[in-house]
Amino acid sequence: MNNLLGRATAILAASVVAIGLSGAAQAAVDFTGKYLTTDTGGKPMQIVLAPNGRAWGHRPGEYMKGAWAAGKRYAVISWKGGWSTKLVKRGDHFKKFAYGPGQAPKGKPLSKAYAVKVQ
Repeated sequence: MNNLLGRATAILAASVVAIGLSGAAQAAVDFTGKYLTTDTGGKPMQIVLAPNGRAWGHRPGEYMKGAWAAGKRYAVISWKGGWSTKLVKRGDHFKKFAYGPGQAPKGKPLSKAYAVKVQ
């Protein structure tokens, strides 16, 4: 009886760990793709997050490169120019927060906008 109870406990613990790990892996997968949004001036902006952690951005007259990392419900992009962008998943949509050079990507952003994932 003790042996059976021990096995059941081990299986339950393994299942909980597996579910937790798949949730963490899924968070990063949710953010890879292409987004349409606006920049701090309200002009169109496109952001692409690659599975390898690289990021590209385009807005009128400017191409940007950077790197990104995902949290549970957000992705933070560090652009080569010193700016940061935070994409936050809220239900079935995304919000984009922009932070200037030297500003940590938390707290009050310089601008906010909706972001639409198109790919």
